[in-house]
Amino acid sequence: MSGADIDNQVMSVLRDLDTKDHFSILLGAGASAGVGLPDWNSLSKRLLILSGAIDDDQTATAFLAAQDPALAAEAAKSSSAKWDDTLIDALYGGSVDEPEPGALHLAAAALALQHPPGAVELFTLNFDLLIERAIEEVADEVGKTVSLFTRTKGMPRGKPSDFEVHHLHGALDPITREAKDIVLTLSEFSALVVEQHPWQATALDNALQRGPLILAGTSYRDADIRSWLHGLSTATKDRVVVFLARQGLGLNKTQFEKVQEALEQQWVAIGVQPVITQDYADAAQALKELPHLEATDYLPPRQRSRNLWESCLADFEALQIQHSAILESHLEDLINAVGAPANLVLWLCDGDSSAVRWSAPDRIYKDPGSLRKVPTGHDSPWIVGKCLGSNEVMAEDLNELSDSVRRWKHVIALPITVERDGGPAFTYAAITAALSEPPEASLLDAWLSALGIIAGDWSDRLSAL
Repeated sequence: MSGADIDNQVMSVLRDLDTKDHFSILLGAGASAGVGLPDWNSLSKRLLILSGAIDDDQTATAFLAAQDPALAAEAAKSSSAKWDDTLIDALYGGSVDEPEPGALHLAAAALALQHPPGAVELFTLNFDLLIERAIEEVADEVGKTVSLFTRTKGMPRGKPSDFEVHHLHGALDPITREAKDIVLTLSEFSALVVEQHPWQATALDNALQRGPLILAGTSYRDADIRSWLHGLSTATKDRVVVFLARQGLGLNKTQFEKVQEALEQQWVAIGVQPVITQDYADAAQALKELPHLEATDYLPPRQRSRNLWESCLADFEALQIQHSAILESHLEDLINAVGAPANLVLWLCDGDSSAVRWSAPDRIYKDPGSLRKVPTGHDSPWIVGKCLGSNEVMAEDLNELSDSVRRWKHVIALPITVERDGGPAFTYAAITAALSEPPEASLLDAWLSALGIIAGDWSDRLSAL
């Protein structure tokens, strides 16, 4: 599945929420795991090894199989001479930089910036500062100057003009090497659960008194968040919505179908309305749709995607000739820019959870029935499917997948967004570049820059159809 496949069933849940004046978004570990940061189990394993509590990866994995990650963190903390440094190195892998914000961070930031400070409250269970970075990135794109405040305790608070991010479990800054008010170990969680009126619970309750709360990227494993939401008043419980992504549960499609009803019912039983999706990026697209839901001409992404696909099919013969010629020109530009052989393919979504191999510079398709279709989603066996399912640039080495005579050894995939009547921009297509060899690190930026120009051109062309 990709953002282009979100249907009216998903959007109807959000349409019932009153998000006009005030609402809140809470992001869990899935938002950051999607951009390469460790989930809770992986973080616990890194902590055990870096602290010296356990020497090797295999033993740490076996140890965690029968342990609560919060309890394992106790062992790591006890063994670490410099706990703050161990935490920061475990989260960021020893890098002084954070990864780029992901789709969920950027969607939440964009929503916040469309409203006055405080109208969209931003909460996170994560230690990273990716929501803050996303706000800065989106503000820079729209030419807006903003001030930020990272909240990790009851006081101090940000100014009324600040975009405040509530870090319910504290924050880790890879640049300053600061660890602020971290809640990770079992004793830290236990102390927070029994605390009378913790600032985190008060902040969530106050936010819910003003409007709905949307949870995304969370598995609801943390004892404190369960306790806080369980303690909400009956009057506000129907204002809580959670995006449940198959990606976060680690289930394949068949398994997910078998447990979906039970999954939905367990959330309904605690007063939370579930929204079922396949990938984390689906929730990000759904958040982008929120400001458009009341428009009289609104159409969910799946319908907009199908409308565009049908437009392409309606002019199939002419577009095949035209698009192949354009790709041939793009390929020439690409080879001139990077000085290496390559091939390009344009893929389109069909609005039915598939990516379609639409056009290539070396062929013109005569029959729509001959077009290859591959599944989209985070666990697609095809890199283009993963790219569309995550809305991220992806690269894959094909050496292990190809035989000795195959020409192409590496592939890069870039998502392409389109603008269509009926809603906001959404990822509808992808461009893939096949390379004879993996690009050298010094040339990677040149490849991505050249491909980015090509993807931008296709964004304009497809939007105009």
